[in-house]
Amino acid sequence: MRSVVHWIDVSFADYKQLTERVIARWSRGDHEAALDEAERAYALETGVLAEHGYGHGAWGLISVYTGLKRFDDARRIFGEVIDDKALFSARVKRDAATAEKILVAGACIAWESGDFAVQAKPMRRAYDRRSPDGADLAYAFACFFARIEDHRVWKALDAAISKGTPIAHVLADADLTSLHRDRRWDDIVARDRPWRIESHPSGARIFLDGVDTGVDTPGRVKPVRETHRVRLVLDGYADDEVEVTASSQLSLGRHLISLAEIAERQRMIDDAACEPDEAARAKTRAFVGDIRSARITLTRHTTYGLGSLTIEVRGDGKLVLDRGTFMTTDTPLHHEAEAAVESLFEAFIAAAFTELVIANQPGVPDEIYVDVALAGEGGRCKHGKFARNPHRRFDALVDAVRELAKAAVDPSLHAALTL
Repeated sequence: MRSVVHWIDVSFADYKQLTERVIARWSRGDHEAALDEAERAYALETGVLAEHGYGHGAWGLISVYTGLKRFDDARRIFGEVIDDKALFSARVKRDAATAEKILVAGACIAWESGDFAVQAKPMRRAYDRRSPDGADLAYAFACFFARIEDHRVWKALDAAISKGTPIAHVLADADLTSLHRDRRWDDIVARDRPWRIESHPSGARIFLDGVDTGVDTPGRVKPVRETHRVRLVLDGYADDEVEVTASSQLSLGRHLISLAEIAERQRMIDDAACEPDEAARAKTRAFVGDIRSARITLTRHTTYGLGSLTIEVRGDGKLVLDRGTFMTTDTPLHHEAEAAVESLFEAFIAAAFTELVIANQPGVPDEIYVDVALAGEGGRCKHGKFARNPHRRFDALVDAVRELAKAAVDPSLHAALTL
């Protein structure tokens, strides 16, 4: 008796080493080197160790044969596993996850070989007598049955989704495309899994492909296809329409643009296209008053890779340059210089700075934002915008401040004046 137990212990030790090496070599794609060990592990698993219900040997041999494109051998081993009900039950009882991997490996034979018809019969047998029922296995069955147009696909797909398979993955999978027009697709895939659609501000009515859903944001609507046109309608705001692909997003958030904001943007476009009249220039001149007491401050706000930058031009001829840091290793900069500033103030007056129309428009991540403030006897007037939103006169004033600073400071500091 002791010799039999010892023999089994030794066999198990060999089996464990063999399966570990098979798994390691298979994961590296070294299937040829793994073959002998995979065959030996399977022989132990189905021989002296059969009553223990181990499964790594079966999975390893099926996977190695598949990797070597020995598909007939892979199918033969898979058939043996499926047909031996007692041993398969023991495998499930001992380690359901590994038993599931064996069945997934059986499905992979079809994908690797491209021959689904040959694998159809054993896969149907595997499905009918399966005990492991995790999400990966259920999804593998669903994709396989979709390819062979087997009615079992719907039950398998429902199980996969219920067990956590992401809807976005289901919608994007080309293996399931043939199911999209079937009425059961809506019942199983979209049932109780609607899109969440939000807007800022909220309260917009949601239209799906031109049809009023009767739902306002934030709300949920149920997609029935992979792609829909979603339109949001809210009084006082422009209609917002976008094509939504469910494979990339199951929720949607939109920023609505008010009609007043659109009008302001048009005013900015019109303002940028024309020269100011004398009345507008007179208003800025009166605002500035005595240039010697006035001040212009340009600020480039911190963005990726660049710290903040402030250029202050005083009417008394002093220029102050301050650069903030972006990284902790950066060195802040403070520099003062003298400059001839009168022409710059005259440029601000000629551009009618206080009368500029600069609309509030969004930028993109890490885009440079610059604001310019003019202080004088009339108080303080500030305009700012992202770089991507052009305004000819504003941009020209920004360049004028920068060029004045470059002329006033040492060339070694010119790199700090990036805008």
